[in-house]
Amino acid sequence: MKRVYIKEGVNAGAVKDFILNCGTILTAPRALQILKGGETVVKCAFAPYEPDGRMYLYSLSKPFCSVMCGICIDEGLLSPDVKLCELFPDKMPGELTEGLKKLTLEDCLTMRCGHGRCVLEEMRWGKDALKEFFAFPMQFEPGETFVYSTGATMVCAAAVERVTGRKFADLAYEKLFSKLGVEKPEWREALDGTNLGGTGLMVNTETVARFGQMLMQKGVYNGKRIVSEEYIKNATSKHTESYVNHVSPDWSSGYGYQFWKNGRGGFRGDGAYGQIMFVLPEEDVVAVFFGESYDAVKEFEFFNKMLDDLFKPGDCPAEEVEKLCENLYSVPKTEPFRREADLAVAPNGAGITRVRLCAEGDGLCITVTADGSDRVIRCGNGEYIRSVASLRDFDITQVPSDPALGREIPFDVYGSYEYSGDTVTATFRHADTCHTQKWIFDLNAGKWTVEPRCGNLCIREFDISAE
Repeated sequence: MKRVYIKEGVNAGAVKDFILNCGTILTAPRALQILKGGETVVKCAFAPYEPDGRMYLYSLSKPFCSVMCGICIDEGLLSPDVKLCELFPDKMPGELTEGLKKLTLEDCLTMRCGHGRCVLEEMRWGKDALKEFFAFPMQFEPGETFVYSTGATMVCAAAVERVTGRKFADLAYEKLFSKLGVEKPEWREALDGTNLGGTGLMVNTETVARFGQMLMQKGVYNGKRIVSEEYIKNATSKHTESYVNHVSPDWSSGYGYQFWKNGRGGFRGDGAYGQIMFVLPEEDVVAVFFGESYDAVKEFEFFNKMLDDLFKPGDCPAEEVEKLCENLYSVPKTEPFRREADLAVAPNGAGITRVRLCAEGDGLCITVTADGSDRVIRCGNGEYIRSVASLRDFDITQVPSDPALGREIPFDVYGSYEYSGDTVTATFRHADTCHTQKWIFDLNAGKWTVEPRCGNLCIREFDISAE
């Protein structure tokens, strides 16, 4: 599949400038798609990432959860005014506070649930996510103070499950994704099986673009209504102030039902490390970007500049964008690793006992022995090779995972390596999350260091020794 499509008449120079500007703030683009009048006018994927590769959306999942609540409201199963103590009586603490008596679904949809901070981590790893949420002390009156909370979105997803008796992901496919013409996506759950709601959805840019176009068309896609126009209008209207530690107009223009209001108009969803969906009704534009970002404020500034210039005259050939997309992450060919290193690993929380490095042609094969079984990961030399293994504690997150949980997650990565002296450095670009990590094996010092580019890991360093 072609990596770059830019419709004739669209200013390819605006796209090129956006990509180059991302480099100035160490933002690593993954994929970009822009629709004008419902038609794709720009679509880019950056090698080695696949053009239609799925991505962990983080909080860009939230608008999808909002629409699922809207569908239930349309069907008369939910109401924004429903009291959560009445919807979840079995999840309430022994004695109801005045705040819990007042708390409504709308308070969670608008991030005004009364907590002083997000309680996602307590919910994600708790034995009962909803009990963790409702037991957490309120600092504010429900419905008054905006505090961004993915935990509140989890409650919204749980409300959908409670009134339908269906698993959230199954219902989302039936009522939403199937009508967008896409396959059933993965939507991850907390430890107790509660859908994460406000995070954990994994889809590609095409799915997000179709979703955004449905919102642009006030709840209709391909002539079929998915959610009511009334709900879309209400959900994307400003319900509360949204100042979040800085004065950027994109975070201070207000918040709706899991939607941000944009500084330039319209509304959006966005997720950690730079995943964004702009819906701009006045411009008839839907724009989607996946990336790995340190600086969301500057990323948005550059993104808005691209949209400003996209339909202005320009003389940059599309071939220049194609070259950028092919070569942005190119890696030089290095001195091949021609030896074999069989290394014992000191006791660690990841259960790794041994790691072996050996040559495969000019490439590198890394075999990690953990919990009594081998996991093989391959790295290219001057190129990336995709591998999928199952590893514990190598899942990069916003906060470190609890190693006691013993979770094994797919380690789906594009790998390349460099070799110099007694040091082997393997770079892994995650195929389905917006993260990159490096494994640095210092064979002389007896250290294996793991460095995430963005986010956190449980374990950063292992002691290794040759046998």
